[in-house]
Parts: sequence; C-alpha cells; structure tokens
Amino acid sequence: RRKEWRSGSAPVQFHSAAHHFKMSDGLLRELELVATDQMKRFVAPGDDPEMLALSIGKVLRDLLGGMRRATVEGEGEPPKMKLFSGHDTTLMPLLVALGYDLVDWPPFMSNLIFELFRSGDAHYVRIQYNGEVVRIDGSDARGMVELGDLAKKLSHLTGEVSCEAKLQAAPPVDEQAAPVSNGVE
Repeated sequence: RRKEWRSGSAPVQFHSAAHHFKMSDGLLRELELVATDQMKRFVAPGDDPEMLALSIGKVLRDLLGGMRRATVEGEGEPPKMKLFSGHDTTLMPLLVALGYDLVDWPPFMSNLIFELFRSGDAHYVRIQYNGEVVRIDGSDARGMVELGDLAKKLSHLTGEVSCEAKLQAAPPVDEQAAPVSNGVE
C-alpha cells in the first residue's frame, strides 16, 4: 500500500513493508555487503590509522590495560572476567584493528572474547569472534599471541593522539584567504 505526502511541491512516496519481500536474496546480500563496507569506512577506516585510533583506541587501551593489570603479581586477585558491552559499530573497528577481514555486518548478539592465559612467566591472549578464533599476526596455530606482542601490534592505535603533533603537521594557514562566515552577523 502506497502512502504519499508532500514536501514542498514534490510528492514523497513510502511503500509498505510488503514491497521489501519482493527483493531477491542476491539483492539483499548485495545491500548487506555495501552497507557493511560503508559503515566500516565510517567507524573503522582501516586505511587511516589516526581515525581508527580515535574510533577504538580508548577501548583497546582499556582492554590491554586490564589484561596487563591481571598479570601483575601482588596486586590482589584479578577479576575472573570483565564484561564490556557495545554495539555492532563498536565491534567493527575492534575487528578491523585486529586485522580481521570484516566483510559481513556483525550479527545480532555477536561477541568478541579476549582470553588471557598464563604459561610459566609468559601471558598469552586468544581472541574469539562469535566462537571462531581470530588469527592475528604473530599468533600460533591455536590463535595464541603473547600479550606483549599484541600490545605492540596495537600500539599505533592505543597511543594518545597528540593535538600538537596534528597541528604541526597541518598545512600553514593562508593569512590572505577570505574569512569564513559562521552565518551570524
């Protein structure tokens, strides 16, 4: 059933949900792939480490910091589990930061598990996304990577983004350029 209302002089039409059932599975899949790619570019621009760091760096610092604190002897009994809650748009940049080839939108109720293990004096991390081991650079056949190596791999994303360094890298201001109005006189 079609509904119509006017925006200015042009009619705007809405279609009922029944029309969407006529889309083929192939078209729905293509839409999902395009939507995933576009959202990934927005929340997890893998080609822009600074934007990725701004997007997810704080969460990575919290995750790694909690794991490091759990490895320190004499700090009391570390928690057995820490639970972070987020959205698909939280998972996407995390997965991209870990080097996961994100093609599909994270399904409802997705989970990303960071497991911390100790072997002798070394601590290892295994990461699972929806029950599947996420293999990152430097992980062994079981998906285990030393905590220090994981922190080093992610260090370009977890460091503080320096505003001063960003300003120094910016092109010089053209003093002769016309001023930009904010619309308020």
